[in-house]
Amino acid sequence: MGEISLDMIWKRLEEMQADLKAARTDLTGINEKLGGIATTFVGVQRDVRSLQGTVATLGVAVDDHTHRLDRIEQRLGIGVTPN
Repeated sequence: MGEISLDMIWKRLEEMQADLKAARTDLTGINEKLGGIATTFVGVQRDVRSLQGTVATLGVAVDDHTHRLDRIEQRLGIGVTPN
């Protein structure tokens, strides 16, 4: 093995510092993107909950109309008779 000089160590340290700086820059960008994704997921979750409420409301309305139609059919003596 050859001798390791102080200059070689210093150059290698500078390379490692440059690599570390680049990694930190990349990590900062990834953190920003991840924050944006989290915000998007919160918005999507809010939209899904709103849609669930709308579907539930529509389900109640359909049930009400179905029961009303059943009563009308019974009064008129029409409709499908259960087996």
